[in-house]
Formats: sequence, structure tokens, C-alpha cells
Amino acid sequence: MDVVVDVGGVYDPSTQRFDHHQRGFTETLGEGYNTKLSSAGLVYKHFGHEVISNICKTTDKQTIDVLYDKLYTGFMEAIDGTDNGVKQYTTDAPKNYRISTPLSARVSKLNPRWNEPSDNDILYENF
Repeated sequence: MDVVVDVGGVYDPSTQRFDHHQRGFTETLGEGYNTKLSSAGLVYKHFGHEVISNICKTTDKQTIDVLYDKLYTGFMEAIDGTDNGVKQYTTDAPKNYRISTPLSARVSKLNPRWNEPSDNDILYENF
């Protein structure tokens, strides 16, 4: 299956094209969600349930739906907001999305500490 993500200016799930760089693009995760999706969010919207089902080895729809929502609001929505330039706080109203830890902080935890050995093999294994 060929999937094209974040390039091409096309959002069409039927052809596996997931880009959010288009004028007038306003896709959100669905009813009750306000943050415009990034390409990562588009992929999550269309494959998230299946990925969660496979990783958790469950077909229980209620469990998958709860995890899908929690993962989106606790992690993915911050990626969508950040990628689309949506400020986390725009007024005195509640925040637009939650950042528990920035993605860059999560990735940096894969790097060895300053006093640990490091080479390409170690970096690859950590990733």
C-alpha cells in the first residue's frame, strides 16, 4: 500500500493521500474537536483505531474508542496544533489543546546521555 503524507496538496483517503497544505482545509478529528488536523492527525484519523486495536490486541470497540480519544487529546492534538500554528492559549478561555511533553522532548529521550557511549548502532537501536 502506497501512502503519501504531508506533500502533494491532496487529502483523499480513498487514494491514501494525507496532506493538509491546501487553502480552505479545515478538517478536524470530528464532532467536538476544534483543532485543524496536520498530516499526522489525518493519518491518525484514518488508521488510529486499527493501530490501537493491533497494539492492544483487542477488538472491544468501547476500549478502542476511549484509547483513541485519550491518545488524541493527550498527544496527537498538540502535534496538530503546533504544525498548524494554532496557539495553545489564545484568550482567557480554556486552552486549545494540551501538551504533556513536547514531541522534541520525547525524541531526545532516545539519545544517550552525555556520559554514555554513542555511535550510529546505539542511536539506531534506541530509536
